[in-house]
Amino acid sequence: MSEKHLLNETLKRYESMTPSIRTAKIRQLAKSKHNQKFIKKYFPNLFQETFPASSGEDGCSELTPHRELTAKHR
Repeated sequence: MSEKHLLNETLKRYESMTPSIRTAKIRQLAKSKHNQKFIKKYFPNLFQETFPASSGEDGCSELTPHRELTAKHR
């Protein structure tokens, strides 16, 4: 099986899930930095759906505390 075929089949599987289940599974997988980079690279739409703040245009991570964000924009 080719890499492209495997990626397409994986994408189809995740797209067939309900949004809440898909988000929970992606969050579980993304606990590892390595997995997070893989998901972001090969499944950017799924990553953005799961972590909308971390993939925004401003480059702010959802893990950045609110206090730090406020201080940066003063």
